Amino acid sequence: MALQGSVRIGADRLRDAAGAFTERVFRRRRAVAVRAREADLRYRTLFECVSDGFALVEVIPDAAGHVQDYLVLEANPALLRMMNWNQSPVGKRQSEALANMPTGWLRACDTAMQGRPVTLEHHSRRTGRWFEIHFSRITNRQLAQLIVDITERKQAEQRGAEMFDELNHRVKNNLAIVSSMLAMQARSTTAPEVREQLTIAVDRIQTVADIHATLYRTGRKDEVDFAAYLNGLCDRLGASLLDPARVTLTLDAAPTTLPLDRAVALGVLVNELVTNAAKHAYPAPDSGRISVRLEHDDETLALTVEDGGQGFPAEPQDTGLGMRLIRSLVEQLGATFEIKHNPGAAILVRMPAEAKCEASGC
Repeated sequence: MALQGSVRIGADRLRDAAGAFTERVFRRRRAVAVRAREADLRYRTLFECVSDGFALVEVIPDAAGHVQDYLVLEANPALLRMMNWNQSPVGKRQSEALANMPTGWLRACDTAMQGRPVTLEHHSRRTGRWFEIHFSRITNRQLAQLIVDITERKQAEQRGAEMFDELNHRVKNNLAIVSSMLAMQARSTTAPEVREQLTIAVDRIQTVADIHATLYRTGRKDEVDFAAYLNGLCDRLGASLLDPARVTLTLDAAPTTLPLDRAVALGVLVNELVTNAAKHAYPAPDSGRISVRLEHDDETLALTVEDGGQGFPAEPQDTGLGMRLIRSLVEQLGATFEIKHNPGAAILVRMPAEAKCEASGC
């Protein structure tokens, strides 16, 4: 009897332990299920209520493995409102949802599927609005797209660009008026020294005006295609300062884009250096060549103005306005200034390459 009682007690304890274990397992599963439902609820609430568009898609690769289309798995209500869709794109291919696939869209998807998130801007002709689309890989076949309406930002940028264009146009016109007045004064004066100084002043003002004209023509807002500008500057200086039968002006400029303030300073500097060479290097009847070179690498932008004429004196004076202006501009650019005699004069200006270079090897 004692043995039977012990067996029953052991069996009861075993059942109790098994029951307790089972209860713990069920509690854990219920807790996991509750957390999963809460997470799903949070996701669904965010999915339904967020103001930005969201789509989950499954990519459709071509034979080479590149994305050629994709199937829309999920799309939130904000996306339907943003794209002005009457029907949900879920279950459709992208090529069916958007009849005209934006340029670069599938290429961005392909890049994102390689693990590199991509962002691009898209202007919808159908809605007239601008969107910023962020592409991110979720799995080996799935891709998330977050679509943000940036229309107001683009409109603000457009208003700013229009105001800049207007300001730039007015600056160009005002400089042209001042230049014309000085040129008129130079023609009317009988003193040769005064006429020369007024003509030099006209060239300095025109150099700045040409930079603003370049901005206005190219549509750039705060950067100048300096190589193209330099070509026009040298053409103008050669025509106004040199006797083409005796002296030629050549240019070799690497493709370079400069911020507006650096372009203005460097343009005036080139004007001063070429004007100085035209005035002193080849007095009649001497003949020769003045060369301008613009070179750059990853660290340095180098400007050289060189001639084979009489050269500078051993101790060039700083009393003239031209030389003082040259040294002031060099300091403004954070550059170094070097004069070489070989024979003639070669002036080398080196500055940090803070510009954006457009050469393929830059």
